[in-house]
Amino acid sequence: MGAILTQNTNWANVEKAINNLEKNKLLSQGALFKLSHKRLASLIRPAGYYNIKAKRLKEFLAFLFKVYQGSLKKISKVDTLTLRRHLLSVNGIGPETADSILLYCLNRPVFVVDAYTKRILSRHSLLKEDSSYEEVQNLFMQNLKNDVKLFNEYHALLVKLGKDFCLKTKPKCDTCPLKINHRLHTSPVQAGRDLKKQITQIFLLVTSYWLLVINCYAAPCYGTKLPQKKEFFLGAQTHTIFKRYLEDEYGKVRSFQNFLLLSYGVYDWLSIDLKGGAGNIKQHPVGSDEVDYASNFAGGYGFRLKFYDRKNVKMVFGFQHISVHPKSRHLGDVKNKAILDDWQTSLLVSRDFKKITPYLGTRWSRIDYIHTQLDARKRKMSDLTKSYGFIYGFDLPLTEKIWINLEGSAFDSEALAFSINYSF
Repeated sequence: MGAILTQNTNWANVEKAINNLEKNKLLSQGALFKLSHKRLASLIRPAGYYNIKAKRLKEFLAFLFKVYQGSLKKISKVDTLTLRRHLLSVNGIGPETADSILLYCLNRPVFVVDAYTKRILSRHSLLKEDSSYEEVQNLFMQNLKNDVKLFNEYHALLVKLGKDFCLKTKPKCDTCPLKINHRLHTSPVQAGRDLKKQITQIFLLVTSYWLLVINCYAAPCYGTKLPQKKEFFLGAQTHTIFKRYLEDEYGKVRSFQNFLLLSYGVYDWLSIDLKGGAGNIKQHPVGSDEVDYASNFAGGYGFRLKFYDRKNVKMVFGFQHISVHPKSRHLGDVKNKAILDDWQTSLLVSRDFKKITPYLGTRWSRIDYIHTQLDARKRKMSDLTKSYGFIYGFDLPLTEKIWINLEGSAFDSEALAFSINYSF
């Protein structure tokens, strides 16, 4: 029964459901078989998905009484392979549930494979991430003594390791009792395959970026996804300022910039963000034609600080500075130079829905337009009455290591965002 109740929940909730049945003296096969679906569902409610699990329990009990007349003695006389085949024929019982019944209830030497087991093995390069249930199970069955006690404890230890250290999204590798870098246990052949795979991923990342860059734009925020401690993020981004007003008669300014991004996790809650690339400036003074300064060097730096991360909700504070140094431009016989300094701080809040992570936030930003003409240097700031803006966007994972970021901003400036990112 526990093998069915524990599907998609933790054992603490299963214990509550079993306690409800025990209080009502309904733990025997016969009592459960006679119980109505509605009553059974209400008693196992703490285990979650109670209607589905009640139906599966009733179907399992119907199978038990039909094939084995509800007798565990009759079951004990059936060989393991036949019994496993019978269990898998019951609706709602898959390989993991069937093997849990065989190992924990019937004391058969069958190794149970779950998500923790596959995650731990794949991260240590013992098996591929997409290995089938049978492939993982065979690794244990063919290399360990077929012993019920050994299989029982081995699986329990893997579950403990997976729950406490080898977490799905934030693994605690530094404090893990195994404390092994999976690359140390990778064969030369597998290491070559892994390197080839990484090179292919990076190639696809860069190629996809240049295919998309023509029609996509990026704002200078990075979203709320931060690298873990000692982890790197690599990305490609385009930043377009469609329109930003300057003070006095300097009118407005536009800029188009392309960057490669690099983020490093100093801690799980702090990242350093760097960018380098090229950008142009288009400045439109009041009453004059627009002046176009051709693309040249551009770069930036910043940091992000995650100060809240709970129940799939994150809050991240960020600071970014971008500086654009385009080529000089001659207007008549007069040489003109321009520099654009873009400063901003932001506060973003996100909610993780597994397949997508949308976020909203606000930012304060300022642009300094530095114009040099005949050795006379003037610095003009953006209109400070429009310094506060609204940020909206989302992160969308493509694979475990690659995701895209789409972002927009309003009020302080007009911009849209698109970037492709890779973690390693």
